[in-house]
Amino acid sequence: MGHIRDQMAADLRLAGLRPTTQQAYLACARSLVVFHRRPPGDLTRDDVRNFLLDLQRRRSPATVRVHVAALDFLFSHTVPRPGLMEGMPRPR
Repeated sequence: MGHIRDQMAADLRLAGLRPTTQQAYLACARSLVVFHRRPPGDLTRDDVRNFLLDLQRRRSPATVRVHVAALDFLFSHTVPRPGLMEGMPRPR
């Protein structure tokens, strides 16, 4: 994820997000890539849903919300995939 990670880090800085948020979002994106062992540009909506469902079984709703926000940023700014995260449920 080297090039995409660097690009996402730059996008996060440009967006003016806090350093801790930047680190969290990068970690979330990395966990998606590790889970599927494929680059984010190759993933489908079902891939992302399966990742979030797996995450929901192991983590708190707050953690899942951060992952959804991070992936929304990734797929809307760094690796533009219009509609991929649209309507993706966000845990309460």
